[in-house]
Amino acid sequence: MKKKLFLFALVLFLGIGLVACNDDDNGDDYDEPDTADEVEDENGDGAFTPGTFTAQASGWGIRPIVIDVTFSEDAITDIEIISHDETPGLSDIAFDQVPAQIIEHQLLNVDAVAGATLTRMGIIMATRDAIEQAGGNVADFNDSLPAPVAGDPITREVDIVVVGGGGAGMTAAIAAIEAGSDDVLLVEMTAQVGGNTLAAGNGFLAWNAIMPDRLEDMEAMGGPEGQRNRLNMYLGLDPDTFSEGFDQRLINVQAEIEAFLDDDDTAQFDSLDFFMVQTYLHSRREELDGTVVSASYDFVRLMVEGSYPALQWIESLGGEFEHAIGEPVGAMWRRGARPANGNHADLFQPMLDELDRLGGDIMFNTRIENLIFEDGEVTGVVGTMTDGTEVTIYADSVVLATGGFAANLDMVSYYDNFWGDDIDLVTGTTNVSAARGDGIIMAQEVGADVYQMGITQLMQLGFAHNGVLATGHANYSFYVNQEGVRFINETAPRDTVAAAAFAQGGTFFEVRSNINEVWNQLYLADDGTSRIYTADTIAELAEMVGIDPDVLEATFEEFVAFAEAGYDEEFGRTTFFRRDDELPIATGPWHIRVLRPSTHYTNGGLLVDTYTRVINTDGEAIPNLFAAGEIMSGVHGGNRLGGNAVAEAFVFGRIAGEMAAENAGN
Repeated sequence: MKKKLFLFALVLFLGIGLVACNDDDNGDDYDEPDTADEVEDENGDGAFTPGTFTAQASGWGIRPIVIDVTFSEDAITDIEIISHDETPGLSDIAFDQVPAQIIEHQLLNVDAVAGATLTRMGIIMATRDAIEQAGGNVADFNDSLPAPVAGDPITREVDIVVVGGGGAGMTAAIAAIEAGSDDVLLVEMTAQVGGNTLAAGNGFLAWNAIMPDRLEDMEAMGGPEGQRNRLNMYLGLDPDTFSEGFDQRLINVQAEIEAFLDDDDTAQFDSLDFFMVQTYLHSRREELDGTVVSASYDFVRLMVEGSYPALQWIESLGGEFEHAIGEPVGAMWRRGARPANGNHADLFQPMLDELDRLGGDIMFNTRIENLIFEDGEVTGVVGTMTDGTEVTIYADSVVLATGGFAANLDMVSYYDNFWGDDIDLVTGTTNVSAARGDGIIMAQEVGADVYQMGITQLMQLGFAHNGVLATGHANYSFYVNQEGVRFINETAPRDTVAAAAFAQGGTFFEVRSNINEVWNQLYLADDGTSRIYTADTIAELAEMVGIDPDVLEATFEEFVAFAEAGYDEEFGRTTFFRRDDELPIATGPWHIRVLRPSTHYTNGGLLVDTYTRVINTDGEAIPNLFAAGEIMSGVHGGNRLGGNAVAEAFVFGRIAGEMAAENAGN
């Protein structure tokens, strides 16, 4: 009863989605901005000193947003974006709309841009600085815009309505049309498609799949000896301890490993069976109340078998992926495909083009708030546009693809059955802020059941001061506590690392070398936010963050010895590589990033069957209602492998679209 009351009492502010930072270089090297001539104390009769002034402010990206603002004596006449490091696709709407609104209204308190909160605020704060440089009075720009005027109510009838325009939603909409539906409408709360999928991996996600054409060109991960050490662990597992279905998969993979090690073990090993075994093995967790949770065999099988065909489908639309296989943080194996040009260019732009070609429709800036439920069936959705216009959409099939609730820390805390008091140490999220669980709640209001809601996955790579997702990989670094001592196998599952960090107080330090994958964050050194420090020696680095230099130097030397030997005698770590198999940690200069676990993914969600039909509390499918992506449950159990979220979104998005089309009679 407590949770049911919570659902009706909870007021969700569906905030505007954050923009995740991009780990690719989107502009020229940053230099200190030049400004216009020195502003005189008196501006004469005008409000400003005419001219162009350069200003900067932090957005969501690694580098600041730099703008040129041009003034006449009486007004702002132009705002030009000079450079930025925001995520392509997510930030575009802010760069298109915010400067135009400021110029049109001569106000800073312009309309919120759904999907780009921190980018919007960065533009506004930089413009504020330019106003002050030009001698203007910022207070004159603080009036509020007139309230938007709602339009006439909108009512539509369609075959299928898809709620949410992330990876699962976009895939479902296209798949429904490919399956024969002629009238498909996608409704998106923000001003652009993408959601968490667009923000994943700092703009360069990793998509787990078994890719034979790439796998055959990869050498053993960490060298033959390192790979052999890792594979031997699976040979020692007992199939009798695995649940039905996975037990036979383990038997299969043990035979595959033995044959592989007896033959040429210099290549990268992988297989469908191994992918399934790893997904299941690392999903097994015990909750605080003693409940044991794990991934469902049927869901894992669908994801593993469907992941590469879904990736090839994206390639058929024009998306490109790097040939080399990578290992996402917490993936436990190297099988991740990385978009060659970023998530927007290689995933969402091709899907937008395909949806347009097929005649699909998108309604932006519309928050769906309730399902229409009549005579025991879902018959549509109702919602409100950002200007207050009421929207009613009747549909033969409804697909919910609104994501999870990792950005709703209150909801995370409410359902938590895993972290206990440690959840209070979490202060931020890596998610777009629209991931607040609204789809789960509206489905529960019509009787939908939920499953495995008690475990939220935390990401250890969150900047301590704001939770923003940091780039890089644990394979290339080591972690120390406030005393400068290592406390965990850095390549362990995400929840294992997070729990170890909480045991150290939550905040910890990551030590990296100069040729690691954080080159695009180096400007943050000494920026005052305690994000990243850099020095030519380990001793200098230690002093910067208040660690005893002798202790950190000893820890460093021990770790380098472990890396050279290929085995960590203290924590059992066996991987210390980068793509070229070098040991970059041994070469300076070095960096420390100050990190703290952030909410990253909610493993549980709506109870669905393998056809993505939403199941009610009586165990029956709710007619006409489907769900795909992070909003659903069953795929990840108590711990999700890095890279499996994207695989899940596209695999089950395709299934949901096809099933919705079949349900609609197409």
